[in-house]
Amino acid sequence: MEKQRMTGGKFTYMLYTGGKPCTKGIILCLGNSDEGLLVNGAAKYLVEQGCDVVAICPVLQGETYDGWHSFPMEIYAEAMACLKARGISKIGVAGGSTTAMVSLTALSLYPELSLGLIYAGCDFLFEGVHVREGKSGKLKDRVEVPAHGQSSLSYQGRDLPFVPYHLTDEQYHELAYGSQKKYGELNGWELYDHVEAQPEFAGSLIPVENSHAHIHAFSAEDDSLWRTANYMRRLGKRLQAHDYAYGFTLHVYPYGTHFMYPQGMLLKIAHAPFAIRLLLGKMFHSGKQHPRECEQARLDADRATKKALADW
Repeated sequence: MEKQRMTGGKFTYMLYTGGKPCTKGIILCLGNSDEGLLVNGAAKYLVEQGCDVVAICPVLQGETYDGWHSFPMEIYAEAMACLKARGISKIGVAGGSTTAMVSLTALSLYPELSLGLIYAGCDFLFEGVHVREGKSGKLKDRVEVPAHGQSSLSYQGRDLPFVPYHLTDEQYHELAYGSQKKYGELNGWELYDHVEAQPEFAGSLIPVENSHAHIHAFSAEDDSLWRTANYMRRLGKRLQAHDYAYGFTLHVYPYGTHFMYPQGMLLKIAHAPFAIRLLLGKMFHSGKQHPRECEQARLDADRATKKALADW
């Protein structure tokens, strides 16, 4: 796999290719980097499926990561232009967790996108966050706090509709980080149940019905970070109500944790199945209690992802 740093305007992103001409391209958004361990593994996985990949992240050119707040979605237009310049005729998106939210928003804004790979996503847009340094100044002590009054994402210079947390920094910290101590795992149900209860919630639902993409959504019932299975079922019902004609394929598994990624993608990072089981067992109770079932879900997601890319 080859990779090349690309810059244009205020955006910077990474282009991953297999060194051979192809007609399919994926705009990949995973985490807070466009060349971190998870992104490199996911890009390699997608390149092996015959795609060129443009990886994006919430860091503008010349800046450092400061959370998702008013991030300009025009980066997707620039990424599409990069892929089209390489002769790519089919362009899709892929994202997981928060970046699945970003990917769904991109689908709603750009009808040229024709495929969506959505892992452990949500169907609403929440208030943005800033990163606050801890007293020690060490990376491990950095925490997120609400970017009060700012959306996570923006388009054409305006914030996109979002649901505010209606929490002080201290209240947010208690729900977001206190729950992890309380339950002994990565757990955000209390925070996002609070978000869904806000009066602005209905207006924050991402208008994915504007998309022209076949969307493949992967969720697990045991996801302790947020209720992604419920969110994706709701999205399916919303699309059905709009007579969505481009396809919505929902994959819901009893076990899988928040890391509901294809097994082959994670193996590009961890290299061995036992390493994946060990990592997820430390992060999530279900990963420790149901390792085989979680692995079977990831293997099925792997087969389904490869088929979606092949059939595209």
